[in-house]
Amino acid sequence: MLEMIDARLKDAVLQALRRDPRVNEAEIGVAVEHGVVTLTGRVDSAAEKVAAQEAAHATAGVLDVANDIHVRVPFALGRSDTDLAADVRSALEKRLGASARLVHSTVYDACVTLAGSVEAPREREDAERAVHRLCGVRRIDNQIVVRGS
Repeated sequence: MLEMIDARLKDAVLQALRRDPRVNEAEIGVAVEHGVVTLTGRVDSAAEKVAAQEAAHATAGVLDVANDIHVRVPFALGRSDTDLAADVRSALEKRLGASARLVHSTVYDACVTLAGSVEAPREREDAERAVHRLCGVRRIDNQIVVRGS
């Protein structure tokens, strides 16, 4: 019985991925066990990885999502971590203005860790959004703390 429920849930998640224009569902694998969805595969951007996760979470019956999708960086877009760090700083300054000085990044193997503190949750989210849009970013670990939270 539980296997049938998981099979139906898997089909529903696959349909949600197909309907989402931000996702290339052919690149994503879906497994379901006891209402927990595991996403696997390789996609072209961190934004697509997050979009797949959002589509899975929005599916009725999904309890949890394990997002094991990897972001591949095409060779032509492969950039040095130094170049990427400079772009991260520029994106943060453009998006956050004066608050950007309170946020620090570390870039290693195209994975960006954001740290520091900001005044509002929106600034934390804006920092992550700014970095998500950069070409060549494989993953973002947002460790920014909202003061007073």
